[in-house]
Amino acid sequence: LCDGKCCTHALLALLYFIVALGFFEKGIFIPLYVAWVISCRYVLTKEIPTFKQLTMVAIMLMGSAFYLLALWHPEQHRPSINDSLHAAYVYLSAALQIFMPFEHSRSLNVTALIAFVLLSTFLVFRNRLHFFTVLGLIIVVFVNVWPLASSSRVAMFGLDVVLLNRYYFDMGFLFSIFLYCLLIE
Repeated sequence: LCDGKCCTHALLALLYFIVALGFFEKGIFIPLYVAWVISCRYVLTKEIPTFKQLTMVAIMLMGSAFYLLALWHPEQHRPSINDSLHAAYVYLSAALQIFMPFEHSRSLNVTALIAFVLLSTFLVFRNRLHFFTVLGLIIVVFVNVWPLASSSRVAMFGLDVVLLNRYYFDMGFLFSIFLYCLLIE
């Protein structure tokens, strides 16, 4: 990752980030994902991030901050914090059901979360350093879920909004990154 292609990879990440902002609202989280992978590599392999990598992540994080500031509408009707947290729980647990080998239902929300907690606990006991990877996954998934869970759509239409299938496809790649971080040790 830090050989002669490092600068090229960093510039490609910046380019993909800029392009994603044009059509994918959650593209603002790309710097967070990149920072998570760099951090996992450091924790698991002790590979120190290069100055170029850190600079590129910082530039992308500033881009995300400016993008969020430009789109912020304080007058927009939003759900309460409790409603947002409940919507995030429903969204996350429904997204986790994608990986379960049986029919999905609202009653499986707790089962999906328990399965995730058990898998995470197993991974952490297998290798203490995986705690950082699992914690990072929880953070990036929660950050990825929060825009919908706290949106005016939940305030206007209720929890059924977070149960629409179209919102789960953008969660799948996070688990791919998670698996990568588990396998780089």
